Amino acid sequence: MLRLLIACVGLSYLGIWVKAQSNSTFNAIDLKVINGVQVQTGTFSYAAFIYSDYGNEGSACTGSLIAPNVVVTAAHCLFDEDIETNPSQITVSVGSIYNIKYNTDIYSVSKSIPHPQYDADTAINDIGLLILSRNTDVKTFAKIYDSSITTDMKATVAGWGVTSNSNTSTVSDVLMSVPLEITESSQCKIYNPEYTNNNGGSICTATQDNQDSCYGDSGGPLALSSASGYPLLGLTSFGNGPSAALYANSGQRPPCAVNGGFGYYTHLFYYIDWIASTASLSKSSLLYSSSNTTSSSSNSSTSSTNTLTSGASSVASRVSSITSTLSSSMSRTSVVSGSCVSKIIFALYALPFVIIPLLL
Repeated sequence: MLRLLIACVGLSYLGIWVKAQSNSTFNAIDLKVINGVQVQTGTFSYAAFIYSDYGNEGSACTGSLIAPNVVVTAAHCLFDEDIETNPSQITVSVGSIYNIKYNTDIYSVSKSIPHPQYDADTAINDIGLLILSRNTDVKTFAKIYDSSITTDMKATVAGWGVTSNSNTSTVSDVLMSVPLEITESSQCKIYNPEYTNNNGGSICTATQDNQDSCYGDSGGPLALSSASGYPLLGLTSFGNGPSAALYANSGQRPPCAVNGGFGYYTHLFYYIDWIASTASLSKSSLLYSSSNTTSSSSNSSTSSTNTLTSGASSVASRVSSITSTLSSSMSRTSVVSGSCVSKIIFALYALPFVIIPLLL
């Protein structure tokens, strides 16, 4: 069963829950790191917390700053069910290991751009961009690794998702990370028929030692932890495995970090042309190899699609609401949302490959 990874946050009578983002044929789940560690300040300095406000509820995702006003994340983070989220509903915080509740460096969004060929049924082309309404003060941006992906690479995923499989688990106050093993197992294709190889559109990882991303980590960075600056290999998309299908008719969300499962991460270099052209950025400003041969001044490029409005007052008026939402959800012992629970999401079996409805 495929699980997309988005965390649902409610204003009243709810905590954090899996929100069916993107469309009704995926079990939408925000991944959060399980059995990981808190990141050191500066390690993932480009990480961004993404909050989407849907009135009585909201959703949380993770992203990466690739320019002063451009965040790359998962396409499914930019939808509420099958409806594209209005940019005015999205708020982003950056420059801190803490989530938006504890971070005052907050920005509104002028444009939300999912990949035009994103398919929620298969999670293919699960990538999108957020153009912020003004430049951030962050000085170091994520670079995209532009060489071959191999199984001996040391990869680490980061996010603010849940840190346990408990129904009362909520988004993390601080950014967490966990090491993952890149694999080319034949089962990568079984649990994601769209998978070709790790240098195609998706990177496959194998769950070992009960370490995994989980609900709330969607869109977050999969980085090469052995390289300076933690260049981006991919971004968190979804997970699947033999145990997930067992929950298809249980009314329960599938657990994360089950050994024998697989995670799939959108391969960013595969989409470099789309990223550069859509954000109006030069490829040299985005690539890891270029950053090692050019001056850091290339980091200062700004997307020309940016409408440089301050957005300060509108953001400020929403901060108290967001803080109230997260405070309420984090104090709950019962993770329940009338809206979220009533949403029908679908489990997608790997074998046989059929759509099975799952009601949360």
